[in-house]
Amino acid sequence: MSHDFFKETPELSKRHYFLSLGLLLVIVIPFLVVWSLFYHHNPWLLAHTKHHGQFISPPLPVEKLQLTTQDNKHLRVKNLNKKWWLVYVEPENCNSHCLHNLHNMNQLHLALGRDHQRMGRLVIVRSKRHAKQLQAQIIQHAPGTHVVINAQRHSPLQTEDFYIIDPEGNIMLHYQDHAGAQGILKDMRRLLHGNPDILPTQALVA
Repeated sequence: MSHDFFKETPELSKRHYFLSLGLLLVIVIPFLVVWSLFYHHNPWLLAHTKHHGQFISPPLPVEKLQLTTQDNKHLRVKNLNKKWWLVYVEPENCNSHCLHNLHNMNQLHLALGRDHQRMGRLVIVRSKRHAKQLQAQIIQHAPGTHVVINAQRHSPLQTEDFYIIDPEGNIMLHYQDHAGAQGILKDMRRLLHGNPDILPTQALVA
């Protein structure tokens, strides 16, 4: 009895190959997309990862603070250029402790090594007068730090504390004034290494 009926022709084999490949892609690609979104952008996962700071849930969009630059421009998410930002909230007067914190900000940034370009530094002050007073101290103790103004009477941010803003413009981690610099550095490195695909774009509007 001939078995030619059961033999696949080259055309049929090729059709089966592409059909199998298509089915594989249909199954695998959605899984990879869901896994990537869950791993990199899931607030629940971030909240349950060990951090040295306090996770802010839900994260606070930076635009809700209505921050302005020294030339009266509103700070928008696009101005943050897809970077992570280490933020310090200045007290009424920048005393020796405040200057020490500014110095620590600078040192933490430098300690990131080649990843330092993916993070920026931001100081929030209460008025344009404070911004002008602080500028000379910034140049001396933390060159390259940007200063913005929060004129709100009741700000949700605590004076003299540190915060981290993610590349989407959300304030997501809070560090009290007594938080250790090493803990902040470990969190910064973990966030940068866990999101290698997020790269900065253009400079912050001054």
